[in-house]
Amino acid sequence: KLTYKEQKELDDSEARIGELEALVETLANSLLAIDSNDYKKMQEINQEIEKHQAELDRVTERWLELSEKVS
Repeated sequence: KLTYKEQKELDDSEARIGELEALVETLANSLLAIDSNDYKKMQEINQEIEKHQAELDRVTERWLELSEKVS
């Protein structure tokens, strides 16, 4: 059984996962639209993708931990 704080975290992480997935997808699509000679912009977007993907992985892992406690 989850504490109130854990339940809130679980609920919030579900929404955050959706936000991060959409953000990573948007960034990946924008990467495709960039001029292939603009290496600096490509690198910046790649760094943003990596940053948000790392957060997505962390939030998803925590969501899984909390979900297992519910079952």
